[in-house]
Amino acid sequence: MKKQMTHEEHVELAAALYPAFRVVSKACAEVSNKLGKTNKATKKLVQVLYAFERARSELDNAYHAVTEDTQFEAHGHVYYGGRNDR
Repeated sequence: MKKQMTHEEHVELAAALYPAFRVVSKACAEVSNKLGKTNKATKKLVQVLYAFERARSELDNAYHAVTEDTQFEAHGHVYYGGRNDR
């Protein structure tokens, strides 16, 4: 049987994942700027960043499947930073 996360579980997970994504993204940019885009470390960080993006997209799809309109209005796209108008 396929399990689903609740809306609240998605909000909680996204609160942890979004800052982590920003840290990895910043690290990737910094390593790329200092060591170059063809450096092995840069390439590995880019792979991690792409994997993170794919996972985040899958989680976002699952989030929308269990989120009602009123919940979405309150939280926005939680895996992509949530509401920016507050």
